[in-house]
Amino acid sequence: KFSSSNRMPETSSGAYPSPASLFLSNFVNGKLLLGIIGYCITSSTLLILNKAALVYVDTPNVLLIVQLLAAGGSAYIFGRLGFVEVDPLEMPKVKAFLPAVLVFFAALFTNMKCLEFANVEAVIVFRCSVPIIVAVCEYLFLDRELPSLRSWVSLLCILGGSIVYAISDHGFNVAAYYWLFSYLGVLSFDMLYVKYIVDSVKMTTWGRVYYNNILSIPPAILCVFLMKETENLKNAVWNVPSVSIWALGCIFSVAISFCGFNLRAAVSALSFTVIGVANKLITIILNVTVWDRHAGPMGIGGLLICMLGSTIYQQAPKKKKAAHPPSSHKPRDSESVELLATEGNDKD
Repeated sequence: KFSSSNRMPETSSGAYPSPASLFLSNFVNGKLLLGIIGYCITSSTLLILNKAALVYVDTPNVLLIVQLLAAGGSAYIFGRLGFVEVDPLEMPKVKAFLPAVLVFFAALFTNMKCLEFANVEAVIVFRCSVPIIVAVCEYLFLDRELPSLRSWVSLLCILGGSIVYAISDHGFNVAAYYWLFSYLGVLSFDMLYVKYIVDSVKMTTWGRVYYNNILSIPPAILCVFLMKETENLKNAVWNVPSVSIWALGCIFSVAISFCGFNLRAAVSALSFTVIGVANKLITIILNVTVWDRHAGPMGIGGLLICMLGSTIYQQAPKKKKAAHPPSSHKPRDSESVELLATEGNDKD
C-alpha cells in the first residue's frame, strides 16, 4: 500500500512536475517506483494479449467476463487464504462503488470493441489524448488554472501527431472510429471519477479489485447476449495458442487490477493518465516485434509525437482564491457603545 507521503509533490509555483521529474524525484521511493513499473508492464502487455486473443476467438465480452472472473476470483481466494485483506461485499460500499464499476466496465467494453475494429496504434493515439481532456475537466470542475505555455506546446504536439496518424491510416473504418471516440470519452471520465471514488470510499487495494471486477460481471453477461456473441463462441476453434493467450490475459488482468488501483491511490488523476500514456512505448515495441497488424512508419511517427506531447504536459496549479476586501461597514453609535461595554466586561 502507498502512504499519503508518496503523493506527487507540488513545486514552489504550485504546479506539478513533469513525469520525468516525478520519476527522478521518487527514484529512491521503492514502493512508488515498483508500482509504476508494474503498471507499465501489465498495461502495455495486456493490450497486445487482448488483441491477439480476439483474433483467435472474436468474442470481446466473453473475454472480458473471463478476465473479470480471474481478477475478482483471485482477490476473493487470496483474501480467504489470509494472504491479503479484502473488503467483504457490503451494501453501503456496493452502492458507493457501483457508479465507478459502471464507468470501469464501459471503459473495458469500448476498449475491447476498439481492438476488434482497429489496430493497436489507433487505440494508443486516442489514449494519448486523454490527459488533455482530463486537464480541461480539472480546469472546469476542479479549480485548476489554464495550461501553461509548455502545456500548450504539449497540446499542439498531440494534435499534430493525431493528424499525422489519421493521414497515414489508409484502412479508415467508420465503426473503428466510432468506438475509438467512445473509448476516448469514457476513459477520460473514468480517470476522474474512479480517482474520486478511490479517495472517498475507504477500502483496501485488493478490496477495490474484488468489488470492481465482481460487480462488472453482470453487465458483461448482458452484453454477450445483446451483441450476439454466443454464435461466435460456438464456432470458435480452441487450440494451444488460443488457450495460452487467453490464460495469459487472465494472469495479466489480475496484475493490472492490483497495480492500477495501487497507483491510483498514490498519484493524481492526471499523473496516472500521463503514466498510462508514457508506458505505451512498451506496447509499440511489442506490437512491432511480435505482431504484423500495425501502422506503417508514418503512423508510428505520428504516434510517437502524440506520446512526446503527452509526457511533457505539466499540470496547472490550483486557482487562487480571491481575497475578501475589508469591510466598509462602520458601526453606528449604539453599536460602538455595545462594543465598548463588552470589552469592558471582558477586562473585568
